Amino acid sequence: MRHAIYATTTDERQVREEVAWQAQAGVDFIKVYQDLPPPLVRAAIDEAHRRGIRVIGHVQATTWTEAARMGIDFIAHAAPWASEYLPAAARAAYRLPLCAKCSRRWWSITSPSTRR
Repeated sequence: MRHAIYATTTDERQVREEVAWQAQAGVDFIKVYQDLPPPLVRAAIDEAHRRGIRVIGHVQATTWTEAARMGIDFIAHAAPWASEYLPAAARAAYRLPLCAKCSRRWWSITSPSTRR
C-alpha cells in the first residue's frame, strides 16, 4: 500500500514493484525499514542495485550483519536493535515493533560484554 511518503510491502513482488516505481520517480536512494524481514530486504537491495540505486536501512527484523552481507549501502541510526544481538535468555523480553520504551529495554538487557 502506497502512502504519502512510503509504501508497505508484504512480498518480494511488491518490493520489486515499489523499487521500480521509485526508480522511475527519480529517487536518489531506497530506504528499508525495521519491520522488513531479510528476504524482502534482500529483494529491495537486489532490485535497487540492478537499477543503480543505493539502499539505506533502518533495519531491525533484519540484523545489521545480515544487511551488510546482502550488500546494503548504509545503515541508519546507530543502535543495533535486532533481538538476535541480545543474549539468548533475554530475547523473549524484547519485542518488535521498536519504540522508545523498547529501545530503553534493549539497552537495559545488553551491555558491551554481550557483543558477538
